[in-house]
Amino acid sequence: MKSQLIAFILFLAFFIFSCQKGEHIETFQKFTNVFIKDINLLIGPDKGKLLIDEHAVSVNNNSIVKIISGEKKFTLLDSAGNIIFNETIIIKDNTDTLQYVKLTNDIPPSLIKMKAESRVEGKVKIRIVNGNNELNTLLGGKKFHLVFYHVVERLSGPPSRRRIVYSAKGDTLKNIGKTLPADYQSLTLPSADVLYNYGFYGRAQILKEDFKPLLINGMEAYYGYSVDYHNYGVLTSFTTNNSGTANSPASNIPTFWEFNGLEVAFGN
Repeated sequence: MKSQLIAFILFLAFFIFSCQKGEHIETFQKFTNVFIKDINLLIGPDKGKLLIDEHAVSVNNNSIVKIISGEKKFTLLDSAGNIIFNETIIIKDNTDTLQYVKLTNDIPPSLIKMKAESRVEGKVKIRIVNGNNELNTLLGGKKFHLVFYHVVERLSGPPSRRRIVYSAKGDTLKNIGKTLPADYQSLTLPSADVLYNYGFYGRAQILKEDFKPLLINGMEAYYGYSVDYHNYGVLTSFTTNNSGTANSPASNIPTFWEFNGLEVAFGN
């Protein structure tokens, strides 16, 4: 009897010690609320579908979907079952928001993870998606980079006297493709003495994926741009589906191949 009592006391002490020192283990998975905004644009006339990790999800406009946080593969299908978006998005704990974005018919729709973006003094935050089919073909569908050179001096007059001076160095926006990126990159504003009433403008050189200049008919290729920095400090932009052409805007600038139509979709 005495030995049984001692064994019981030892068991009780071990149990209490284990409860005090043992690690607390979660026995259930926590779910997070994912807000998917404007998804009705996909499931409306197109009758498309949204898959999360290969499983179809029933959604309506501004739906809330409960899923486990972490890396999730989001796939958008059109009405014919073709994949129009297929990306892995990291979903944070508790709540997260995805925005369905369709800019033009030339740019595939995207799901973008939304986050607050504040303006930065002396900078413009910008993200760009390529909607130019001609440029996409020239690059073999690969991503490209844009080096932005602002106009810092311009002299008008007869063609022989016209003069344009671009900034000596430019900021590079990297890895532009057919899908709208989630993250922004930055452009440095030119000095105050060359800013114009509406903002600033210039040309952005197109570099191939290996950072070598894109040449078209032996000419370096550029995108013309203008940026309204007064109204926007954070921009979502796209390249419109316009054909390029040879351009010689001033006597001191060798002829280059220029695309136009770097447009602002929305911003703040």
